[in-house]
Amino acid sequence: MGHYACLVIADFTPNLKLLFSFFFQAGDVIVLLERVNDKWFQGELNKKVGRFPVEFVEILTPLS
Repeated sequence: MGHYACLVIADFTPNLKLLFSFFFQAGDVIVLLERVNDKWFQGELNKKVGRFPVEFVEILTPLS
């Protein structure tokens, strides 16, 4: 199975209530793990796994 990735286009600081999310900055590249729904992806960055809004990233390699 290949790696899928997305480029972060905007900084994201999750609300503290979103425990499943993580922080990232524009220019980071997140490894995509799953499309949770139309609004959220799950991915890995710096050995941390979390969910993040799709509007903060640009897909480099699409999920199948």
